[in-house]
Amino acid sequence: MGFALAFQLKSFVAISASMLNYVRGVTTKITDLIPGSTARTLIEAPANELEQFYIQVFNGLKEAIPTAVFKTFKFTQLAAAYATDVVTITAPVALLAAIPIADQTPFTSADGRVYYSTEALTWAAGTTSIAFPVIAAASGSAYNIAAGAINSSTSFDDGTYTISNAGTTSGRDTETDSERLTRFSDYIAALSRGTDDALLYGIGTATLADSTGDITEYVTRSGIDSSLAGFVKLYIYGSSGAPSGALVSTAQTIIDGWINPDGSRTPGYRAGGVGATVAAMAQVPISLTIQVSMLDGYTVGTSTQTSVTSAFATLLSGIDTGDILYADAIETAVLGVAGIESVVINVTENTTCGQNQVLVPGTVTVSQLS
Repeated sequence: MGFALAFQLKSFVAISASMLNYVRGVTTKITDLIPGSTARTLIEAPANELEQFYIQVFNGLKEAIPTAVFKTFKFTQLAAAYATDVVTITAPVALLAAIPIADQTPFTSADGRVYYSTEALTWAAGTTSIAFPVIAAASGSAYNIAAGAINSSTSFDDGTYTISNAGTTSGRDTETDSERLTRFSDYIAALSRGTDDALLYGIGTATLADSTGDITEYVTRSGIDSSLAGFVKLYIYGSSGAPSGALVSTAQTIIDGWINPDGSRTPGYRAGGVGATVAAMAQVPISLTIQVSMLDGYTVGTSTQTSVTSAFATLLSGIDTGDILYADAIETAVLGVAGIESVVINVTENTTCGQNQVLVPGTVTVSQLS
């Protein structure tokens, strides 16, 4: 904090030394200043209290200044967020009849964490798999989970089906003081409304919460196209994947501003006279065909397929708007999977992620290099 430069703590030793030096400088009548003497004790007793006073004032300032600033701007800490993921159920053969999957169907990881489907679904006849979103049983980063770790369900426990997940890091703990300070710095930089940075900050604050205040969906990435004079296109992607209509609507309201119950208006982030629309980012699937040579003791199987898919998904999650997916980076990511000695991939060209795009794994096929 900046005030630390102007306000410096003084220790008991420094305070008592200063007081002793003062006494020695103004009188020659008090000569017994050795530790334990009456005069020394009369000096050290208030010095000890002054040290405690310095500490208390410092702690008070350290707490009061950020609290006053955040309260002034109504900048409260963000609540914890739920982890959301995509679960896939696979049957060994195509279904002869459709299977209903109820809303809130539980799915469990190997270590006992529980996730629930977020909508009622119907697994269509004639298909071998179905993928759908799930949400963690509780909020927080403890429910972030690796790909393939969700592998069971009481609704599909007869041994016929294979259950897996894509993996997620969307769970988030309650915002810390340092995280809020960083976000506040971004907020201050966005006070000049209408700039690209301000618009991106604004849509990045869009969240949806449950009745307890925990965040169920929030913006994880955003993009902007301001190439057309007088009009701006904004794009968002959500913690659950493709953003819900409610999250897009919330982001649009933040950009446009709104009327409060008392009739006053809260301004949005767009400049006056400039049109701005918020839309969902388009998912661009990147399919991957890989031939691998395995080290001794390893074979190409379900575990290898899952690990390669997870490594590829992790790589793509780090490709933000405007970034480039390099073919060499895919090869490097796959070579990081345990047991793989060498690879040949079908991707030979680099891919640029547009402002309205998010790269996601398409079909990933892994086979033995002949």
